[in-house]
Amino acid sequence: MSTEQTPDAQAPHIQIRCTACGDQMKFDAAKQLMLCGSCAATAPVPQEKDLIVERDFTEALHLDDAATGIGVADAVSYTCKGCGAVTAASKDQPVIVCSFCASEKVIPEAFNQRIIQPAGLVPFKVSKEKAVAAFKEWIGKGWFQPGGLANIARLSGMEGMYLPFWTYDAHTNSSWIAEAGYYYYVTVSYTDSEGKTQTREEQRVRWVPVSGYYEHWFDDVLVPASHGVPQQMLARVNPFNLKDAVNYDSKFILGWRAEVYKTDVKKGFETANQYMDSY
Repeated sequence: MSTEQTPDAQAPHIQIRCTACGDQMKFDAAKQLMLCGSCAATAPVPQEKDLIVERDFTEALHLDDAATGIGVADAVSYTCKGCGAVTAASKDQPVIVCSFCASEKVIPEAFNQRIIQPAGLVPFKVSKEKAVAAFKEWIGKGWFQPGGLANIARLSGMEGMYLPFWTYDAHTNSSWIAEAGYYYYVTVSYTDSEGKTQTREEQRVRWVPVSGYYEHWFDDVLVPASHGVPQQMLARVNPFNLKDAVNYDSKFILGWRAEVYKTDVKKGFETANQYMDSY
């Protein structure tokens, strides 16, 4: 396996060439290795976790000391004019169909290298062939899927897409005041239908002012930075297994697509803050 890099040390671009035949290698999800599509030669991909570190929020707002870009050679960002999603893909693809809305109204742009490079990545575990088979099986069982999905199911393949997320940690503390209601019972007299005096217990509520102090540690509040997939849809497949995350390496992107985040780290914190406040 040979690696080619551009002279830019800040955001090196890589191409992985097979040492046996010279063809381009791609990451194979099933094998968890780099795989040559021509001669089936393989090469390992490091899957360490030591570089996944949590950074101070104010530090994350400045890119001066942060690695940027995704590091894949010939990457071009494609902006969909249909849904607005921005996808990083190889510019050797003659036709780009938006992976989110299936629109072909996409325009290539110079890739913005100032995007913050991910600290970690959860590699794909399911091969494209297995994903297509599972999708076709799901279509065959369903009654109410949109009709267009049947046509998609006849496609020979599908594209795997890495989606961007931010994670936030926070130690929160809150002082609160409220009114607490306590049940108590009183004995009341009443006249029954026969004119006799009876007694019964009635429940009442006594309200008293209360106050307190609450602390909570939020760990890895996950905020999607995707523009192509609605947050409500992502919530249906939660939780994501963040323990499988490994150090970001652009080799994992080779042969796949990656969505460029549309929600920046500051805007993502606003969403995380709303969630924590609601909790």
